[in-house]
Amino acid sequence: MQKGFYDVAAFNAEQAAQLYLKTTLLELVWDLPRTHSIILLLNELKRVGGKDVEGFVKENRRSLTS
Repeated sequence: MQKGFYDVAAFNAEQAAQLYLKTTLLELVWDLPRTHSIILLLNELKRVGGKDVEGFVKENRRSLTS
């Protein structure tokens, strides 16, 4: 990002978020939805009882959907 590769930095950040959410879901339920959508992954995590997910989604909905 320091060299101006903002698109690559954004892509890597999204990939990291997806992997983190999928890892958390695997730890909780040993199953993953077949999606790359961060919103769908967060909703699945909320469904299986992820802590504080609902509040996070409410606070950050605008940033998550842009």
